[in-house]
Amino acid sequence: MEKGIVVKSTGSWYTVRLEDGTRLECRIRGKFRLGKLQLTNPVAVGDEVAVEREADGKGLIREILPRRNYVARQSPRKRTEVHLLAANVDQAVLIVTIRHPNLKQGFIDRFLLMTEPFDIPTTIVFNKADLYDEGDMAVFEYLRDIYT
Repeated sequence: MEKGIVVKSTGSWYTVRLEDGTRLECRIRGKFRLGKLQLTNPVAVGDEVAVEREADGKGLIREILPRRNYVARQSPRKRTEVHLLAANVDQAVLIVTIRHPNLKQGFIDRFLLMTEPFDIPTTIVFNKADLYDEGDMAVFEYLRDIYT
């Protein structure tokens, strides 16, 4: 078996970058047990995996190696399950704007609730600052004081 990192996830297919730098299109077969988490998707971008090549040139993900951390959210369809967004995250960057569209502070809070429990360093970038008026700048300064 070869080891690699999942770099793309599209439905039931995953692109795995192998240790030699080549990419292999893979799928999973069967069910993976991942602790107590009820996941809608067992494999995420960033997962380190062990794969086995098949005769057709594709691969099978046989093992998901232990994760350092992950980012997940509640599944929109199944309230009892979690949707895995990314694994083994080194840095998270949240890009928001105060206007166009208007910022909902709860969006920032929910994002931080996904990253903080795993000590994932997070940077918040405020975009479209050239559109901010005096009131928007006051909101920016207020939020900067809260989140720094």
